[in-house]
Amino acid sequence: MDILGLQLSPRLGGNSDIMLSAFAEAAGETGLEVIKFSVAERRVEPCLGCASCDATGQCVITGDDMEELYPLLARARNIVVSTSLYFYDVPAKGKALIDRSQALWARRYVLNQKEMLKPDGRGFLLALGATRGKTSSPRSACPSNTSSTPWACPRPLKPSSSGSWRNRATWPGSRKC
Repeated sequence: MDILGLQLSPRLGGNSDIMLSAFAEAAGETGLEVIKFSVAERRVEPCLGCASCDATGQCVITGDDMEELYPLLARARNIVVSTSLYFYDVPAKGKALIDRSQALWARRYVLNQKEMLKPDGRGFLLALGATRGKTSSPRSACPSNTSSTPWACPRPLKPSSSGSWRNRATWPGSRKC
């Protein structure tokens, strides 16, 4: 498997599912093998917060579909996460998957199990949200934004002349946090 695609929205056929399918199709056309795991089709129990995985690297919850996902996550070199945003956050089932992945984090960073290290691996995030036609104006979490004006992104990300992506906060005229 070259790419593991995680679809974190609870809706099959929704925008994030379509977006991940398009990504997987394009990757497949280049000869890469893509496995797709959708929380919409799976049962993922929420994390208990018991911290047992810090001692063992194994989650104490059994019998749900995370047992199928753990080996995929452990061997994946590249991971693509596709998610809708509900109230500016990942949907609950997707958050449960993220929280339950703590067992793999503990293996690598608490128990120092080197098989979790993928030095040439990459992660990608495909995220989208909408407001059903209404204007949304959340306040900025930026500490320098002390005014009562709504947050507005100064400019979208775009490739630099070298082909790499530049952070909009480094562009002239943009606010730095």
